[in-house]
Amino acid sequence: MPETGNFYRRRVEFTVRVAAARLFLRAFRSGNAIASNPGVMRNVLPRLAVVLAAAPCLFAGTPACAVLPEGTRLAVRLDHAVSTATHRAGDRFTATLAEPVVQDGRVVIPKGARLTGRLRQAAPSGRLKGQAVLTLAPERLEWANHSAAIDTRAWTRASARHRRRNLTWMGGGSGAGALIGALAGGGAGAAIGAGAGAAAGLAGAAATGRKHVSVPAETLLTFRLRSPLEICEAADNARRQK
Repeated sequence: MPETGNFYRRRVEFTVRVAAARLFLRAFRSGNAIASNPGVMRNVLPRLAVVLAAAPCLFAGTPACAVLPEGTRLAVRLDHAVSTATHRAGDRFTATLAEPVVQDGRVVIPKGARLTGRLRQAAPSGRLKGQAVLTLAPERLEWANHSAAIDTRAWTRASARHRRRNLTWMGGGSGAGALIGALAGGGAGAAIGAGAGAAAGLAGAAATGRKHVSVPAETLLTFRLRSPLEICEAADNARRQK
């Protein structure tokens, strides 16, 4: 696993402190030699000053990073409607972060960050069976001068199944056909009419049976990270997820 920016920062700080402590110790051990030997002061104190003066420069080049853990919540609002009636798998979608992502009291990702992704599934149901399924999979978050590839759990919605609706169509058609058949030809006509009515009901279910899943614009959706995400303040781009 790559070291984070915070680790580098701590390591640089530790190195500077050790160097300063060594110089102080050398000066302390010299004792009276500092007063009696100007050469010690000329050698030790300038080096100490250089180390202490360089520390801020070393820290300035080290980005402050935050690592968002697996399971971090991303609440977003869709920028536009998405539907299995008008979209297909592979189409892009966009959303806006509805609330900031905060860690240890610090805003890591601000509200308003732009989320982009693709539809992993977008298929209507069959005419007589199956379910319509819509699956949204985020890919990237962008804000200010940051751009972070993200790996989240997908969001999926499915329609209800067909079975009850098809039975209603067939039962209704059968009853209507039996009534008409009985009026026309008695018992035999009722039986024939019931069969014909059921067939007509099945045809009606097939003709109007496709189901769709639609999600309106401004719908609030929640995604959660599947793996840690490192965000560095001083970097032009956020690091990729590990």
